[in-house]
Amino acid sequence: MLLVGPPGSGKTHFVLRAVEAVLREGRDRNAILIVPTASMAEHLIHTLARRGVAVPTRVVRRIAAFVDDLTPKLTEAEPAAESWLLGRLLEEDNSPAFREIAARDGFREQVLGVMRELMSADCAPRTLKPFTKTLHQAEFLKLFETFQQQLRDKGYATYGEKHRQAADRIRSEGLGDIKEVYLGGFFQLSTGEHRLISALAERADKLVVTAPAGVESTYPDLPVERLETVNRPRPTAQVVKSRSPEHEIEDIARRILETNRPFHECGVVVRTPDVYGPLIETVFERFGIPFRMRAAAPLAEYGAVAYLRELLRGIAEGLMKQACSRCSVGSGVRWGSRRKRMRTISRCARGYRAAESISCCGRPSDSPKWRIF
Repeated sequence: MLLVGPPGSGKTHFVLRAVEAVLREGRDRNAILIVPTASMAEHLIHTLARRGVAVPTRVVRRIAAFVDDLTPKLTEAEPAAESWLLGRLLEEDNSPAFREIAARDGFREQVLGVMRELMSADCAPRTLKPFTKTLHQAEFLKLFETFQQQLRDKGYATYGEKHRQAADRIRSEGLGDIKEVYLGGFFQLSTGEHRLISALAERADKLVVTAPAGVESTYPDLPVERLETVNRPRPTAQVVKSRSPEHEIEDIARRILETNRPFHECGVVVRTPDVYGPLIETVFERFGIPFRMRAAAPLAEYGAVAYLRELLRGIAEGLMKQACSRCSVGSGVRWGSRRKRMRTISRCARGYRAAESISCCGRPSDSPKWRIF
């Protein structure tokens, strides 16, 4: 069944009620809820837990994890590997179309983003050739074709290829114990996801897909139920001026308490976590408001990254002894035997040589060599 309706019409609520009924009946091995992101999976698990329902992790899955389970032999390239490969191809490309901007990190990331969208749609370069009209389009397709071929040569599969193989496996082998499949939270469906839904419709006893309007013609065999009424109240925007960041957070805390809503239904979005994070922690604790910060820590703050950074800096400067001492002090990493220590240093040195043209963490390089951040 396709459940179609605008945001706030109750599509997710409908799916959660169905999954809750399955779990309360003890049929957790017979159903699965597939969502697009890990944050949505976590949110739905917490929502069901607040209703007193224990949710096994296998019941609510990201679509990427679901596809990975069906295609264990296929591996996607990591984003860093894709960026490095594209950078190398741009360096080797002598075409005048991209010569002046090929070395810019922003250009590389934009090109890589377009390629990822095309690969997620399982769109092959040969299918796009009839639509090329300019030199830049032709050179992009040539670069895209080489990029895809290099990935295949290295044993990587694209997002669209994994979805295609997952759909084929569902059609040929079925879903095992899973009888009911629910898909929710998808605002746009890629070609690979359409293919996966079609396969699920053939083999699942019950399939419910919450989808945006306009996809009904893609699945003519699925019944459609429309939810027209928007039940979610529209928020009223209000601009408040505060004397200082401290007064701003205190005003937010008072407004949260005045709403009398459950705390998990309230959220605060900040532009500068470094400034507002400590204030939220202090003020919310004073007001008795439970909270959880979701600000991601920079990669450079992780111990393993700091460890390798110092080691690579020492290798780059030819100061091996200094690198070893700087890494071992305060890093919390055991070096092990002398043979293991030298093997680790040698492996890092090879990694440094192989990554000479990489800009670490997407930061622009000051030179053709790897910038140690």
